[in-house]
Amino acid sequence: MTLANNGWYAVMLGPRQGSLDQARKNVVLLPADALLSRGKGYVATVWRPSSPILASATLNQGSPAHLATAGLVVSVVRESASSGWIAHIRGATRSPTGPRTFEARVHFDAAAAYPSSVKLVELDSSNQTPEIVLDSYSGGAHCCTSTAALVEQYDSSWRTVDLGTGDGEGINFEDVNGDGVSEIITYDDSFLYAFSDYASSISPIKIGTLTGSVVTDITHRSDLRHRLIQSLRGLEFIAKQSPSLWSENGFLAGWVATATVAGEGAAAWSRMLSNYQPDSIFLPTYCRIEAPEGQCPEDQRYTPPFPEALRRHLIAHGYLEAEQVSAPAQTAQAPPASATVPTPQSTAAEPAAVSPKPPEKNAEAVSGTGFYVTRDRILTNAHVVEGCEAVTTALEGHPATGRVAARDTTNDLALIEAAQPATAVARMRTGIRLGEDVAAFGYPLRGVLASTGNFTRGTVTATAGLNDDSRHLQISAPVQPGNSGGPLLDESGNVVGVIVAKLNALKVAIVTADIPQNINFAIKASIAQSFLESNNVTTTPGSQTTPMKPADIAAMAQSFSVAIECSP
Repeated sequence: MTLANNGWYAVMLGPRQGSLDQARKNVVLLPADALLSRGKGYVATVWRPSSPILASATLNQGSPAHLATAGLVVSVVRESASSGWIAHIRGATRSPTGPRTFEARVHFDAAAAYPSSVKLVELDSSNQTPEIVLDSYSGGAHCCTSTAALVEQYDSSWRTVDLGTGDGEGINFEDVNGDGVSEIITYDDSFLYAFSDYASSISPIKIGTLTGSVVTDITHRSDLRHRLIQSLRGLEFIAKQSPSLWSENGFLAGWVATATVAGEGAAAWSRMLSNYQPDSIFLPTYCRIEAPEGQCPEDQRYTPPFPEALRRHLIAHGYLEAEQVSAPAQTAQAPPASATVPTPQSTAAEPAAVSPKPPEKNAEAVSGTGFYVTRDRILTNAHVVEGCEAVTTALEGHPATGRVAARDTTNDLALIEAAQPATAVARMRTGIRLGEDVAAFGYPLRGVLASTGNFTRGTVTATAGLNDDSRHLQISAPVQPGNSGGPLLDESGNVVGVIVAKLNALKVAIVTADIPQNINFAIKASIAQSFLESNNVTTTPGSQTTPMKPADIAAMAQSFSVAIECSP
């Protein structure tokens, strides 16, 4: 960082050959509005990054490398082996009683044809000597660099510590907290190929520390959060230059993981739900039952939607605790300006059931619709049961009690534990297409319309909602207050969505001088499925493809749909 004579600060990118136009083309991810200069007016260097590398050298076959720093002199020779190669190290340390010599060998299985490096780095604060770090590249299109450190022990012996194998150039070293001892910077390669191809995958940063012969993961430590924020903002800057990344699952997975450890996971999760690709082929397969690895029966295997697969991955790799599975969706916080989360619903959309106010004395009951996804679990909208713990459900006119078991206010979903068991349950299908025929069932305008339920038909008119909200479907099937939480069915009787809102025609007419017709919205089944999976609810897959008569679809919907009344 330099200071110019006009009072501006500048980041040094050079020296570089050629014109400023050539430099602009050659600098990766340079912002379009960046101002370049030749630096003639720079008067002082005010900051430069410090390197934790005390000394370094390239290590080739037959050519010894020599390194020295305060208190340590090292000579390293690369020797052949029956498999891989051996780093033969001779060195000397200073002590009050005179130099202490040592000798060690470190074996690498990696291919011997590639040059390696040897570095002196201060990694361990428990001894008085820098560590000798060696690496070895295996070759191949995408892999891999193995890194080992030679560490002096309390008894003056030297021990080899495996620092791990990483993709590409492998491990980096940074003094993240400024204490004079470098941390070990790696990346979580479990994200490679997990949700996208290699080139489109993002591996979240990991931070470790070395003490004696033990490497400890300290990524979650509070005094290192600034480094995680730096990595997070770097990813967001890349996406600012290439906005299409916001809809690529490989990028979103790594970004959400990084945001989670940086303390911004709720906002990131919300944005991911609005942008991910639901039809990706890069999704893992899970087993619905407990079974040894590789022995899951074919009929028990399933591929969850991307949000559910990502949630499982975050738990498996330590980014989330199992009991936090719903936290990202339920505790949304204000996102940073560089990661604006699209508004889920515009003010021109209103819930298809009247949204209840906070509980008040003598408040009127709020009604809506729900449907059985298992024999004792009912899915509905969160706004239908807002402010309620207990509800009244009515299946084919028979009232019973229910308890709200889970809520996802971001996606407007809720799960009810029903006292009345179901005789039929919904079949859930994801992947509805534009133009498909659909039908809505619910109990709208209770006390005005028929108490036996209301069945309307239409089509999928858009596969996104207001402001291109990818969580929603736009449908032409008419809905009324009270339809909220009801099922949206395809022509084979599979549930493909949850009715959530209708366009406020009066508000739109005031703006456009025209009254819109039949513009209504449903939450996609993939979002509902993710919510249910996160609450350990296993649904029946919607594999039926034979078209049904509308009257049969209505009868099926009626058999598993319930009227819901919430009395605060």
